[in-house]
Amino acid sequence: SGGEKARLVLAMLVWQRPNLLLLDEPTNHLDLDALVWLEAWLKRYQGTMLVISHDREFLDAVTDVTVHIESAKLTRYGGNYSKFEDLRAEQMALQQGAYSKQQDKIAHLQKFIARFKAKASKAKQAQSRVKALDRMEKIAPLLAEADFTFEFKEPANLPNPMLSMQNAFFGYPAPEDAPAGTPPTVIVQNVSKSVLAGQRIGILGANGQGKSTLVKILTGIYTPDGGTLTVGGHPQKFTKPTDAWAAGITAIHQETVMFDELTVAENIFMGHMPVKRCGLRKGLIDWQRANTAAAELLKRLEADFSADTLLKRLGVAQKHLVEIARALSHDAQIIIMDEPTSAIGEQEAEILFSAIRRVTAQGAGVI
Repeated sequence: SGGEKARLVLAMLVWQRPNLLLLDEPTNHLDLDALVWLEAWLKRYQGTMLVISHDREFLDAVTDVTVHIESAKLTRYGGNYSKFEDLRAEQMALQQGAYSKQQDKIAHLQKFIARFKAKASKAKQAQSRVKALDRMEKIAPLLAEADFTFEFKEPANLPNPMLSMQNAFFGYPAPEDAPAGTPPTVIVQNVSKSVLAGQRIGILGANGQGKSTLVKILTGIYTPDGGTLTVGGHPQKFTKPTDAWAAGITAIHQETVMFDELTVAENIFMGHMPVKRCGLRKGLIDWQRANTAAAELLKRLEADFSADTLLKRLGVAQKHLVEIARALSHDAQIIIMDEPTSAIGEQEAEILFSAIRRVTAQGAGVI
């Protein structure tokens, strides 16, 4: 599993005993036990460490210096993440106060210049103030970060139960290089559970226990090894993700299930591309409408890339936004999220949680 792979990488680091550690989102995929162990080990680590993380509690526990990157500049702050937030808030308040004070002074000088520049007795004083304005080092205004908002579409015609599994067995397929006839590895068996409208269900378990595998079963990436899956009162046998989408299930995956050689728009609307509705080209893909709709979704997510960008050119967090955009593009009755906050910041995570609360209030199920 993703968590077991992360543990393996950490074990390699411990074995190597490096003088310098470069950690990029090291807590992603780790269960609680592994996270507690990692924090304790890093506190004892005697070398130098640079870490990127969206987990503020983890940063507070293991760092004593924070470097903030903004507007192509790096600013160093002494202290952990919480200390950084306090210092930055003070700095922003001081900057805003200094900016306002300077703007008042500039307005006063400009008013004097405009009033007396043509008056012979005051021309010298006016010219002196013009030079003072030119020499003045301007303080930049405080630019607040853009608001980041989005919401899931309101679901319609909600059955109850929305989804149920009876006597289900599931695991993961045999490796491609395994001998012919090798059976799949069964992780969980005899599962009989239902999802009711409006429920918010959390799935807990240690790394390797089958949490992500369950999500992949429910979204058509894997097929169950036994039992029945019912969605909206109708038995289903998903063989591909588009089958799940057609049944009203959409997902934000821990590991992105997308195509690097396709554009962002193609990945967002994969399996449900908009088509032309009339004329000689009726039924063909409407690329203009797909790109326009994708661009609107990306705008709502404050994405810094365009709909025609190839997916392979995006970073992990940017691909995560594409996953969210794809989920937003469906009229979903059930939304399944596997580690949805692993590559997004605290502000984006809180907005995601708000969207979840709204969509469950409308009756959709969230796992």
